[in-house]
Amino acid sequence: MPGNIQEALQDIEQGKFVIVVDEADDYNTGDLIIGAEFAYAAAINYMMTKGRGMLCVALTGQRLDELDIPPMAGGDPRGRITEQGRSGPAFTVSVDAAEGIVSGDTAGDRARTIQLLICEDTRPADVVRPGHVFPIRAAEGGTLARVRHTEAAVDLARLAGLYPAGVLCQILSPDGTVADMEALQEFAEADGLQIVTIADIIRLRRRTERLVAREAAAHLPTIHGDFEAIIYTSKLGEGVYIAITKGDLRSCEAPLVRVHSGCVTGDVLGSLKCDCGWQLHAALKAIEEAGCGVVIYIPSHEGRGIGLANKIKAYHLQENGYDTVEANEALGFPADMRDYGLGAQVLADLGITKMRLMTNNPAKYTAMDGYGLEVVERIPLEAPPTPYNAEYLRTKREKMGHLLGERQPCSGDDRTTLETWAKRSAFQYSGSVAEGTIIHYGHDYCFTAKVSAEQYAALLGLFAGRTVSIGTSREKPPTGSVGEWLQHNVTRAAIASYVGAILVSEGCAERVEGSRIRFFD
Repeated sequence: MPGNIQEALQDIEQGKFVIVVDEADDYNTGDLIIGAEFAYAAAINYMMTKGRGMLCVALTGQRLDELDIPPMAGGDPRGRITEQGRSGPAFTVSVDAAEGIVSGDTAGDRARTIQLLICEDTRPADVVRPGHVFPIRAAEGGTLARVRHTEAAVDLARLAGLYPAGVLCQILSPDGTVADMEALQEFAEADGLQIVTIADIIRLRRRTERLVAREAAAHLPTIHGDFEAIIYTSKLGEGVYIAITKGDLRSCEAPLVRVHSGCVTGDVLGSLKCDCGWQLHAALKAIEEAGCGVVIYIPSHEGRGIGLANKIKAYHLQENGYDTVEANEALGFPADMRDYGLGAQVLADLGITKMRLMTNNPAKYTAMDGYGLEVVERIPLEAPPTPYNAEYLRTKREKMGHLLGERQPCSGDDRTTLETWAKRSAFQYSGSVAEGTIIHYGHDYCFTAKVSAEQYAALLGLFAGRTVSIGTSREKPPTGSVGEWLQHNVTRAAIASYVGAILVSEGCAERVEGSRIRFFD
């Protein structure tokens, strides 16, 4: 099991190895790590023979820039996406020492190159490219900004009082597969090594370091209810984080939490090419109904981190046959450049220790424990597919590991009846009419049109005791039945326009005509 972080730091300070794992569970990867100052020939040989994985040196961005060592490919230093939905290592071009080595690939030659990389007198001309040593660029802010082994190696060296650089090598089993936790524990016991998790490092740093600061707060009334907006700024210059809160988060045992990537096209303009807007509003509605929760809105995550302009360029590529992952990569970006470390810091500052996380993305779970956060339940936020985003959702499921089902958009004969659509979408259905006015409440849809007074009264009875949300109007009827309030305060055209637009956007209705919604023949 993972050991004591303070003891591990003492080992690093003394030039010993430690094993760092993602998390203390069945799915993890373990790296041998040593401070770069102690990466001499014997240590390098040990890592090559016992670790078996790729040997790399983790350096700060500042040091790599000083030595003019650029990213390996793609022009972006923050890495690629892995099959588990996590941003991968930000490799630079490989290097060798310009002098003092023979072939470059021996343990002694690699040790010479590593020592050159951390020597303050080294200049760009002192290293040649390509070579046999693989530097990786650590994110500014270390594990508090990015929860990966690269940042862990730099943090451990810095916290131990050494030069902020570490040498790391993933541990493989004798058969060449990734060593599991049981194998890592056997390795550690046999060689007398400490095992620590990245979460251990984060917990230690949290006691004295913060990379986000609370700047302002104000009341935020919305169409979903009353919230408070709290602005956080990043000390790393990565923009703002907006916490949209409801209730007393510190006293709520496990509040609803949504960590939401900003999306101008989906959240603001109502684009049908993604599910972002639907997820944002569904999260806010759920938090309002629960009475306690928060949405962490991250504008800098636009387009999975590539920004609005590049996202539109990616859309153009998707119109020409690329999927959403291929489009980002064709533009020279990783499939996903987001990291949720600072968002987790915001949650911790808000006093959250346990949460019910509203997400389909497993990447948002990583090392939450390091911030004192426990995900006690995952709440799916699966938007109904549309003809415009079905391929996008499929790609997120198949290539990015998102936990999405196999729901399909309305098409063909499925468009002919409301009942078929309602059952597929898991919405509540009342009545047997083929077209007409639709009333929207809560998360469900109810349908009514040319029906008898008895049928209409039965339908309105479904609203008993509920808060009705129609367009931008949200209030409980002051007196009388909800049905009377609806008849006097909300026009049939307004209801049809609001909910009809939802059905049209989902490809299940043709158009809205006044107070009527026209469905496909």
